[in-house]
This record gives sequence, C-alpha cells and structure tokens, in this order.
Amino acid sequence: MRSKFLFQLRTLGLLAAAVSEIRLSTSLARADGYTFAQYSQATGNNQWTISASGNTTKISAAGSVFFSFLEVPGAPAGPQFANFALSETSTTSGTTDGNAYSEAGFSGAFSFTDTALPAGEQNLLSGIFQFDLTGAQLNESIGGSGGGFGASDTSTDLQEVVMSSCFISSFAGQTEETATFSFSSLVPSNFTAGGPYSAAAVGTFSSNPGFVTPEPTTFSLIGCGALLLGLGSLRRKGVSGS
Repeated sequence: MRSKFLFQLRTLGLLAAAVSEIRLSTSLARADGYTFAQYSQATGNNQWTISASGNTTKISAAGSVFFSFLEVPGAPAGPQFANFALSETSTTSGTTDGNAYSEAGFSGAFSFTDTALPAGEQNLLSGIFQFDLTGAQLNESIGGSGGGFGASDTSTDLQEVVMSSCFISSFAGQTEETATFSFSSLVPSNFTAGGPYSAAAVGTFSSNPGFVTPEPTTFSLIGCGALLLGLGSLRRKGVSGS
C-alpha cells in the first residue's frame, strides 16, 4: 500500500511540474506576441497593383484567397475561401539609396469577406491604415521581384492600423498590432519607383498579447484543482486502507 501511495504522490508531482511548465511557456508566448491570422492567394495570378502618378502612389488588390484563423476560439476552422480587397494611397515622397526603395504615408482599407457565412459573420477581418505618424509603408528592392507592405501599431501609437472581425469581439487591450503583406512575382521584375507593377502576395496579422492564450493564473487554478482532487483521492484511499 505504501509503494502505491508513493507512486501516486510522484504522479501528482509530475503533474504539478507539467502545469508549471505550461504556465511558463504560456507567459512567454504572450510576451512575444501572437499571429492570429494569415492568408494566401487562391490562384497564382497577380492580385496586387502598384502604380505612381506625380506625387501619388496607389496600391490596390482584389481576388479570391484562402484566409485562416490560428486558434481563435469560435472562428471557422481551417482555410476559408474569401474575397480580398485593398485600396491604399500615399502622397508622401519615397526615398531610395540606390538599392532599396521605401515610401510611407499610405492610408486606406482592406477586407477579407466570406459570403458563404451568415450575414453577421462575413467579415473575417478588415482594417484601416491611417496616416497618423507614418501610415502603412511600401518597401521594395531596386531591381528585385519582391517586397513588402504593411503597418504596425505600438503601445504609444495604436492608430496606424485599426482592425475588426466578426470573430474577435474587440482589439482593445492590445499593445501591438501588425498587418504585413509580402510580395513576390513582381511584373516587371526589376522594380524602380513608378510602375505600374503587378504582384502576388501572402499576409500575416498579429497582436500582442494575443486573443486566445489563457492567463497564466488560469493554468495555476487548473493545476491547483487537479492537485487538490488528487490529494483528496489519496486521503480517501489512505483512510480506507488504514
């Protein structure tokens, strides 16, 4: 009986250690931020257009995509076939060092909608880029076929990108939010300021501390509950066996 009791006590100790490890890893995950959604094009066609006329640069995109939430409770599981639309404009002059081109000051909107869902659930994710301090930014390698576009909020400036979703009740409480699009297959393939150009793209959307990771205290309560139940069981067995 004593050896069985020690085995059960050791098992509870391992459970407590596992709970502690989960709590630690959860805390680290929250500190590092969380990618809560991503998308890729449903076809290989270039969906993006970049063009400049005078001091105005326009970026637009439209087409069918696969949009996926990453572990957002209550959100559709797996890739969702969605309609993507984006329209952005900047009148800020770009800069170049001969190797790279950068232009900030973009403002506009983007959206991912799934019309196969009920009317109140079709907005998978939408957002507004605002020219508050820097706006969204275009980055390209001179002579290259790729690049990037997007904006990030920080705790001191939460207005550069404002996002909403039918499956995320609120973005309040986030200290950092990022919407990033990565270009490939640029046509023509040797970027210089101007255009027009077309491109394919993928995108990721992240926040800090995230929306789905339980508070570390939740794991503590789970762990304490498991330990108390286990100790109660051992006490009952000890009493009955004495």
